[in-house]
Amino acid sequence: MFSVCTVTYGDYPELTKKCLDGIQSSFSSHIRDVRIGLNEVSSATFDYVMDWAATFGRCPVFVYQETSNGNVGKYPLMRRMFQEFPEIKDEDCVMWLDDDTHLNQVQSSWWDEVHELAYRHTVVGLIHYMQARGNQWEGIPEQPWFGNHLVSKRQKFKFATGAWWTAQYSFLKKWDYPFLEIYHNGGDSILGELCRQQNASIYDYRKGAHCNANCCRTTPNKEGVVQLNVGGREGRRGIGKKLADEVFPWHYHGENPEDFSHHNFDLKVYEFNVT
Repeated sequence: MFSVCTVTYGDYPELTKKCLDGIQSSFSSHIRDVRIGLNEVSSATFDYVMDWAATFGRCPVFVYQETSNGNVGKYPLMRRMFQEFPEIKDEDCVMWLDDDTHLNQVQSSWWDEVHELAYRHTVVGLIHYMQARGNQWEGIPEQPWFGNHLVSKRQKFKFATGAWWTAQYSFLKKWDYPFLEIYHNGGDSILGELCRQQNASIYDYRKGAHCNANCCRTTPNKEGVVQLNVGGREGRRGIGKKLADEVFPWHYHGENPEDFSHHNFDLKVYEFNVT
């Protein structure tokens, strides 16, 4: 079973509608619940999400929002969505969609295939590669999840792009992912490195997803069921505003102390059950 999760940000109700309507039109018995995070959303976005959640009626829906509707960042909110009520079962999987990703013309056979892949592989998604930044190569060997696989200055991370992926929840829970160090960027590449260090498999679901970002050099199926980065890289506003001085996890390892104060926020959880 999947917990299908997304975070929406700001005043982009059209993108939110496309994302949530894609879940609705593609609903499958493989979905246990839907979880929606709100980062500094406009009243139009808030009203649409709440109405959608209240009328969905296919499975429980949970909406997560900082009590003053603040922008708490993509990964801090994602972390709370995974760890707060209701508890995700260890045998279940998470399916993540950024708010500029949507499911398109999904058939039941697609859900069956993704379900099978998700239980054979730790992570399923569209594979990208990115070179390590700054002093990441020095910080990774000091992490509790380091598995003695060599990390170099020129390390290239293999990972499923953060715009859409599935992961076995027992694996995320075991390694406390998303890590506290992550705010807006770098969560997908570090998840890929976590998988490498722990000998966990990542399946490249190229035939079923298409990345629309201008920088994407891959040529997956443009008719793919999952449409990622629908505005293209230049058009993205993100799902929680990026900090001006944000760096990737351990980018400046050894130079500055880690600060996890961005996780100290009060959260409201709205619960919508099937009636």
